[in-house]
Amino acid sequence: MMLLLISNISLHLSNSTFTQSKSTISTLPFEEIIRLDFMRNPADQYNPFAVGFDVNAPGEASFVWGEIVDDVTESATGVFYHLNVVNAWNRAMLVELPIYDVQILVFADQTGQFFATNAGYMPANAEQGMPDMIMFGAGSDSMSNFGTITEVVYHEYTHAITAQFYDEESQEDEFRAIHEGLADYFAGTILNSPDVGIGFYIYDPLTPLRSMDNDLHYVDDWEGEAHVDGTILSAALWEIREEIGAEITDDLVYFARYGQPLTFGAVYDEMLFLDDDNDDLEDGTPNFDVINAAFANHGIVELFNSVDEISSNASQPRSLVLESVYPNPFNATTRLSFSLQKSERVQVVLVNILGAEVAKIWDGNKSAGSHALTFTADHVSSGTYFLNVRTAHDQATQKIVLLK
Repeated sequence: MMLLLISNISLHLSNSTFTQSKSTISTLPFEEIIRLDFMRNPADQYNPFAVGFDVNAPGEASFVWGEIVDDVTESATGVFYHLNVVNAWNRAMLVELPIYDVQILVFADQTGQFFATNAGYMPANAEQGMPDMIMFGAGSDSMSNFGTITEVVYHEYTHAITAQFYDEESQEDEFRAIHEGLADYFAGTILNSPDVGIGFYIYDPLTPLRSMDNDLHYVDDWEGEAHVDGTILSAALWEIREEIGAEITDDLVYFARYGQPLTFGAVYDEMLFLDDDNDDLEDGTPNFDVINAAFANHGIVELFNSVDEISSNASQPRSLVLESVYPNPFNATTRLSFSLQKSERVQVVLVNILGAEVAKIWDGNKSAGSHALTFTADHVSSGTYFLNVRTAHDQATQKIVLLK
């Protein structure tokens, strides 16, 4: 698995100007992050900057804005500066892991002719010859230019990162809501605020576009719109952050994506799996009560008193259950058993601790009922791995140890 971090930013402006800048950032004092959407003249908050600012972007870039800054400079500077901020934040999360840098095209629309009232990440399309791209719209009479809204830049960059964790992306509503919920969470945690999209509304700039401080409930408040539905998940994550702090929660949420969760419940499972400190989920995890309560508060899971109750009291049976992996630890050969509620395609893969696929054990259809597969690790080195079994709607992961 290759984790995307932007190192070379090609920034295209729709007024035909073009800038290509390079950033070589390793660290950043995040307390010095500049919120461009707050840099307005208090006496005239609806107009562009009325005073000059010296803005030192991280790394190599330096910008000096004059007394009156046009929309092109405002948006381009915002996009470049905050892409560097979120890039540096992601590097800090991966300080002990290898990072693979790639180039991504960033388009800041100034005219509204191409991408007016939205922002978005679009994965590469080889057939059309299109690279990975993030686009920021020009806004409208009521919406600010998207490139000037701090959380929007962080949100769209997070989409690009999250996409790299998945071998295949689903079009199911819940998966799309996961994408949006995670993008909101990381935008908020970088700024230490549950509110996302401050400055979005021109005539009400202090009202956020969305907030993770909410009591929305799954499935009662499900609307079928990914951004709105994603706030159900992000609210649960923010509650956990409020209880155990950003450092632990950010780690749990960030690396839960290695399990490629396709449902809110699968995000919950992955976070518990990561929180486990002794390879034995049956005796709980250090933060089980907090994680379970937050997800239960938003209707994603039931409120359990212990891990043991999860399997015996779940209101809806899972469509996929990984029943056993034996022996574990194993020497060369192990056997895994799983069951399905219905006939569907199943993928079984072995991944290493960095999330890279080491071996594909099965990829094909299986009927409803119980199944067993034997895996022989002839060409795999000794070490700790994760066995991932997934369908289009569910997945299960088990840590295994190979001893040779």
